[in-house]
Amino acid sequence: MVILLLADIMVLNQQRTITIQQQDIKDYQTYEPMAHDLISDILGKQHDFNNQMNAIRMLPYTYKDYDSLSDAIANYSTFLEEEFNESELLKINLPVVAGFVFSKIKEAEQKGRLISVKIKNRSLITPVPEYDLIRILGILIDNAIEATEPGHTFSLILDSRNDHVRIQTKNEGGEISSELRKKMFVRGYSTKTSVEVRTSRGQGLPNLKKLVDYYNGKIYLDNETFHEHTWICFTVEL
Repeated sequence: MVILLLADIMVLNQQRTITIQQQDIKDYQTYEPMAHDLISDILGKQHDFNNQMNAIRMLPYTYKDYDSLSDAIANYSTFLEEEFNESELLKINLPVVAGFVFSKIKEAEQKGRLISVKIKNRSLITPVPEYDLIRILGILIDNAIEATEPGHTFSLILDSRNDHVRIQTKNEGGEISSELRKKMFVRGYSTKTSVEVRTSRGQGLPNLKKLVDYYNGKIYLDNETFHEHTWICFTVEL
């Protein structure tokens, strides 16, 4: 009886391993080509880099006083940061994750939103398999896309500390009370009235909590004030 029980456990563990491997292969086949698209996109932009540098060199000839020149340089610097924003993804050690985030950047652009990506650590270390890391990233990014008005930008920050990955999104929003923090992770709840949005967000955040709890991770939901605007910050540590 004990031998049969041990055999069943071994079979179940083997099946789980096979399922994980199959999912990893599926994700690799889906998002690894997007990593190549990311590289091609960056290389295409680099061809125009000399023209952009020449444009910067010409700014002092166009703007004669310090204040206008300073504003022009600041504006052009912001433009260049946005133009080469995706190159940050080339730094990380997980090409499938990079390909997935690149696909979400393009999806956000189609919806009129921009994602500002910042990589604080190139080596993202976590016990979480890539296919679940992608699910967690997807929920956080989709939530930020929904919460961001068209024409606006939200931030995605990737970091790794003490062998755990840290994922953070920041988008403009209102103050979050302690009561609202609890409700946002209840299935079916949404701060918006649209049925479509209610369904999407209502399922997304509870699924996020379930995934994070499964891997003994942590979720932080806070407000930050920046340039007189209030930002909603989701942070996941795994």
